Amino acid sequence: QEQELPLLIRTPTGLGFTPYGKTLLAHARLVLNQLEQAQGEMAGLRGRAAEQVKAAITPWLMLTVLPKAVMAFRTKVPGVRLELSESLMANAQSQLREGTMDFAITPLPASSAPQEFHCEPLLEYDTAVMVRQGHALSGSTSLHQLLGQDWVLSYTQENYAELVERLFHRHGAQLHPQRIIQAHSFGMLQAMVESADMCTWCPQPITALPQFAARLQPLALQESCDPVKLNLVTRR
Repeated sequence: QEQELPLLIRTPTGLGFTPYGKTLLAHARLVLNQLEQAQGEMAGLRGRAAEQVKAAITPWLMLTVLPKAVMAFRTKVPGVRLELSESLMANAQSQLREGTMDFAITPLPASSAPQEFHCEPLLEYDTAVMVRQGHALSGSTSLHQLLGQDWVLSYTQENYAELVERLFHRHGAQLHPQRIIQAHSFGMLQAMVESADMCTWCPQPITALPQFAARLQPLALQESCDPVKLNLVTRR
């Protein structure tokens, strides 16, 4: 009644949120998570609880340097509890926005509002279009040869247009939207590439890992993408 907007809607499967309700829900989650963080910090000051850090990490970093970083962190501050989440670029924004993560180490789309997030640059890395080893089109030299294939990519509705522009449109390529499968985990990307013959676009450093070197193959395409910036991202 206070908002003077319909927040809830009945559906055949139960009660759901209208778009107005989803907007308010995002703010409510953020408020509750901030209160939980405040209570934890105050309890820590009273000496009654250990501090906790919640971090979202991009998968390729998790598979390479994260274990050593966590071991060093545990040695330096053993009293801090860590909660780590594997998070693709598509998920990190919503997790930060809702306050379920303290920070994320991830690329951040250019479309992200600078007044919403603070970014501390860490490094840049190259990306590549990849297929499984032995794929029928593993010898392709142009993106245009792959437009008849299904693709599995990580994105949100907010950065979909930016992703398609970076991968296809800037090179004069048009991929039918129905050819793109949206995935929210690296394991799903890997499974679709290896078992369903799909193409993907992902960080090139993973090809140096033993578990992927014999399974995924980066393609030597004449069309290239700019290096991606990896950031330590927090809410402002």
